[in-house]
Amino acid sequence: KPVIVLSADRPYRGASPKDQQSLIAAREQTHTALIGTTRLGKRVIIENSSHDIPVDQPSAAAIAVFEAMQMRERAKTKD
Repeated sequence: KPVIVLSADRPYRGASPKDQQSLIAAREQTHTALIGTTRLGKRVIIENSSHDIPVDQPSAAAIAVFEAMQMRERAKTKD
């Protein structure tokens, strides 16, 4: 099954630099683990976005949904 992980380029704007470093490390680990759950996984960094990507960049979320649908259809034809 396709998995597209959207990652904000500015997710922790209000956090201190020390906290940001820890939060970013945890996010990287989590996002990598999610992508690794399927052979159809990928990560996309969304520019000019905070944690609330659907509000900050709604087209990015819509494109990801469409792309996941296409990935699934292509995978069906290969199986």
